[in-house]
Amino acid sequence: MKHRVLKFLFIFVIVTINGCYSTNEPEETIWINDSYERKYYLYALKKEGVPYRESKDRGIWYPIKYREAERRAHAKLSSHYRAGCGFRFTSENKQDKLSAALEYQKIPYWLVRKDDGEWFVCQPEYTDAANDVFHEVLLRQ
Repeated sequence: MKHRVLKFLFIFVIVTINGCYSTNEPEETIWINDSYERKYYLYALKKEGVPYRESKDRGIWYPIKYREAERRAHAKLSSHYRAGCGFRFTSENKQDKLSAALEYQKIPYWLVRKDDGEWFVCQPEYTDAANDVFHEVLLRQ
């Protein structure tokens, strides 16, 4: 009898707690593993007024009714971190040479910080030219 009462109380507590945290709204999720991109995205969600919750598996959940605002936040992330090109060397010397070569060719770029270092990013219309410069620097000794 005591076992049944404890089991009932346990189930009651679990159901009650689960009910308290449930939004009762359909949700969508996105996973962003890079901590810098994640911070940028969460800031963009806040600016767009999108409520969200984070799960232990690093998912970012938001109500479906905020889908359009979430898309604007995601577009901000993409235009900043993944615009047209993205290049990175692990060698600081090569990074410096790439910077100089892009500037010499008058290819506008910006640097973004990611978990694995700084990345050169450029607008889509400069992708081919920046790709040529990257390969030129790559092949130099």
